[in-house]
Amino acid sequence: MFSLKNPSYPEFLCEAPSGVLCVDIHPQHPHMIVCGLKDGNVAVFNLQNKNKKPTHISDARNGKHKDVVWQIRWVKDNLDGYLNFYSVSGDGRVTNWTIVKTCLWYTDELHIGYNKGIIDGLLKKHLLDSGRAIAFKPDEDNIFLVGTDEGMVYLATTQYSSQYLMSYQAHSTPVYNIQWNKYIPEIFLTCGAEFVVKIFHKSSSKPILRFDVGSQVGDIAWAPYSSTVFAVVTVEGKVNVYDLHLNKYNPICVQSVVPKKKASLNNIAFNKAEPIIIVGDSAGNVHALKLSPNLRKKTKDAQLALYNQDLAGAYQAEIKKLDRLLAQIVHIVQPQEQEEEEKEQTT
Repeated sequence: MFSLKNPSYPEFLCEAPSGVLCVDIHPQHPHMIVCGLKDGNVAVFNLQNKNKKPTHISDARNGKHKDVVWQIRWVKDNLDGYLNFYSVSGDGRVTNWTIVKTCLWYTDELHIGYNKGIIDGLLKKHLLDSGRAIAFKPDEDNIFLVGTDEGMVYLATTQYSSQYLMSYQAHSTPVYNIQWNKYIPEIFLTCGAEFVVKIFHKSSSKPILRFDVGSQVGDIAWAPYSSTVFAVVTVEGKVNVYDLHLNKYNPICVQSVVPKKKASLNNIAFNKAEPIIIVGDSAGNVHALKLSPNLRKKTKDAQLALYNQDLAGAYQAEIKKLDRLLAQIVHIVQPQEQEEEEKEQTT
């Protein structure tokens, strides 16, 4: 765990029994860290403890995944007040983990079925697709998206796991990341191991916007300060920043971070309070970049609201900005209308 005040030496050091592929910090309890491991286990660290070892860890008798844990996410405390999180793995399981005193309880919320070209009913029942990414809807705790190795994205709910609410053929390669837009949580962003980034509306199986980055994408992130800004990192070592309000087709900034011969970029995250982004590369280095004022421009309505210290008004101004953009781009097809269109095509 590093601090920007002293980037040359870590503030905390935790030791995991296997390689760490994903990590998440609890939004309300920043001393609680959860990690997904290469051997299929999940581990929880409490930075308030002096011990560098995990306070909770799964094992083969207690829900260990049979493949790599690709992504892990803290969620809100359950009804009993216990901390809990979700993991998605290459074994096709989406698992909920609950920390109860010294124990780690697990429940498999979803088994991701493999549906491509499978005719045999028995085989289809037992064959699973590998999970790669997971994202919970900001305004509905029970709704989440899961991305797979086959490029599919499924909308599902924790209330039942027998079927998906919606399916999206997002990519033809493994889905690397999915992110909901926090201002209009019907919109989400996806990327895969290809040159294309796509924006979807929850009610439509087809993307409403797609962007050809010109290089294989490593990761994506929505900006927390704007409803229309997102960033993309590529294997060529570049960060592309898009602002749909200013330009719906091309990035407003392309910044080279590392030479492509030395490393590729594979992770990006925005600071929620400061105009800073953190970028990780394949050589194990982490780069902190400051966003210029041109990359975080506000509309006049948002500027006026912030000047009057009206945070709610500034938030509504961001929602209106994205709403106007969506009205210009596309008519959202509702699921019922979509079914009728598909029936017309088949007849």
